[in-house]
Amino acid sequence: MILAIDPGRSKFGWALGTDKGEASLCGITPTERFREFVDIVWNEKWDLLKDWVTEKADVPILKKPVTVILGKGTGNALFAEVLDEKGISYVLVDEKFSTLGARDLFWDFHPPRGFKALIPKSLRVPPRDIDDLSALFLLRKWVESLKDGAET
Repeated sequence: MILAIDPGRSKFGWALGTDKGEASLCGITPTERFREFVDIVWNEKWDLLKDWVTEKADVPILKKPVTVILGKGTGNALFAEVLDEKGISYVLVDEKFSTLGARDLFWDFHPPRGFKALIPKSLRVPPRDIDDLSALFLLRKWVESLKDGAET
């Protein structure tokens, strides 16, 4: 299991997925609750995440993450500090194009219907925050970088 985190000042996006880039759970959580989030994940109390889950897939969560990916963007120092305090190692990943990638993922997961399908993808705005899908984009980007032989 891989945990990817898209840090932010007021909220952070997270995605739990496989080493193939398949999503298990994605969510958005207030930044002030990051320590609590880490404890929940490391104690494998998955049901306590339910209020923060935004996307769910059929890939089951079997165990706590073996890899943590942390975006290098806004406010990541706080997240790195908490992970360091808890003795959790992580990989920093460049967040370049993560917002655009997240928008594409949103429309892949939730294809528009009716006349909305006629609007070009680049002009569509998701109807909710997509920090969780930014995290999933980072997870997939990292998995791809391993395939290419170069970590990001």
